[in-house]
Amino acid sequence: MEIENMPFSRRMMNMVVVYQSYIQSGIAPLKLGLSEYPILLKLAFSGKDLLLCQNEMARELHRDKALIARAVRHLTQMGYLTTAAHPYHKSKKILRLTETGRTVAYQVREITMRWDDRVKEMFAEEEWEAFLSGFEKVARVTADLEEGAD
Repeated sequence: MEIENMPFSRRMMNMVVVYQSYIQSGIAPLKLGLSEYPILLKLAFSGKDLLLCQNEMARELHRDKALIARAVRHLTQMGYLTTAAHPYHKSKKILRLTETGRTVAYQVREITMRWDDRVKEMFAEEEWEAFLSGFEKVARVTADLEEGAD
């Protein structure tokens, strides 16, 4: 099927598959999987006062709690994460990056930025702004659909 005749949802899925393949090849030497690198990025680049537990991470990343639990276990075994008692909810454990985890997060960000730069170089500035605006609209619709709105 030619791309011009392809439904938007299929185009989007194809783009995700290619992106995942690109990211996977970049993070493989770091011994990371596709479920793990977003956790490192979220913790490294979302602000210093972020107190995220596993369930909150699952919600933030729109992922299954069990998947996040497996990823956190692996990241902890790799020495990229530690857990600490939450200051207000003693039954929860806060996810924290180790220095090694922070270093790896920066390496992963470089990989994602290379992808971004490669895509962005195909657009004129006005086209890029229009693309991002359209993408934001798609993201809002997607969020509404996820919440059950029609």
